[in-house]
Amino acid sequence: MKKLLYLLGLTFLLVACGDEETNSDETKNYKETTGEITNESLLINLAVRAEDTIEEFKSLDGVKVDQKDITAEKLDNQTVDGKEYSNVYQVKGKYAWEGKTYDFEWMISFNENDVTAAGNHLNFK
Repeated sequence: MKKLLYLLGLTFLLVACGDEETNSDETKNYKETTGEITNESLLINLAVRAEDTIEEFKSLDGVKVDQKDITAEKLDNQTVDGKEYSNVYQVKGKYAWEGKTYDFEWMISFNENDVTAAGNHLNFK
């Protein structure tokens, strides 16, 4: 009887501590495999990087990108101008500037599988 109660308690504890929303494939700084990104912290980091990129490419100041207004995914390696790039992320969505909203698409290859690392812009529109 003690073993049964012990197993029942252990099972309850494992179920209670489990988090079905957690994707062990993603952290706040990277995604292991290709596919859509759902980790809110990772989306926030990509939104901040997107703000900097938009300001750089469009010569603007004060651009805002909300993680709720973007979709992001990690892609397979990409070949651009004969060179293969790894750790490729694509971000699509909307940014706000001076009260107006605009669409953007951005693809970047990070030097490491870490969205806080330096990287090469592969596409921006």
